[in-house]
Amino acid sequence: MPSVGASCFDASALVKIYIPEYDSDAAREYFQLCSPTKYTTPFCFFEDMNVLKSKWLYQKQLTQTQYNDAAWNLMAWYEPSPNFQISTSDIH
Repeated sequence: MPSVGASCFDASALVKIYIPEYDSDAAREYFQLCSPTKYTTPFCFFEDMNVLKSKWLYQKQLTQTQYNDAAWNLMAWYEPSPNFQISTSDIH
């Protein structure tokens, strides 16, 4: 029986999953087909959200629609652990 492992995706890998970049096809294929258990850290999740925003607002590499789709899909995939909490008072 093959061993079952988990894959931790960092921010650079997650960006390639949700927007077209160099080698994004390989990253997307691995994410969708080869990795049954996927996770990332809260830090990488928020870093990825900032990278997407920067590519949209400042670098002009994404349209608003592309940014919205990528951010929404990333948020829909990401599920923090029950121990991770953020309150509205933490958002400034």
